[in-house]
Amino acid sequence: MIPVDSISYFTFVRDIPFRIPLSVHEPDHYCVGKHIVLKTLLSSLGFKVRYALCVWSWSSLDMPESIKKIPHEDRAVHVYLEVYNKEQARWMTVDATWDKGLAPKLPVSEWDGRSNTIIAVKPIESLKPIEVQEELDKLKSQIRQAIKANSRFAEAFNKWLESIRT
Repeated sequence: MIPVDSISYFTFVRDIPFRIPLSVHEPDHYCVGKHIVLKTLLSSLGFKVRYALCVWSWSSLDMPESIKKIPHEDRAVHVYLEVYNKEQARWMTVDATWDKGLAPKLPVSEWDGRSNTIIAVKPIESLKPIEVQEELDKLKSQIRQAIKANSRFAEAFNKWLESIRT
């Protein structure tokens, strides 16, 4: 039996408004930060949880051309979770990236605690799951550097997301 809390935790984290942090002083409501929180919550319920990664392209999102034209690195790494389902003896994909307010434009996940969710982006390549915190810390540092190098794009993307929610 799946604890109802797991679904509530998923919904709570999913609906934290997604936002790319533009400095180290801003909260991380990007895919990494949201999944760190969700992993902690699901682990507290006794679930075995690990980070999953894929490579994807920003250009695959249905966003305005004016944002796509801002110089940026198109390829990026996306972080989501894999949660072990004991009853089915398999890993489930669980991705809480896009918040409910973005549903008109982006694929918002639902989770029933037993099935895979959709992955928030279109993977080009799947990478080995991360089970060690040090690996995630290294990845977070690389992502922060990429955001800094693409700050004009990230700022415009965040503004676009705000316009969708209102």
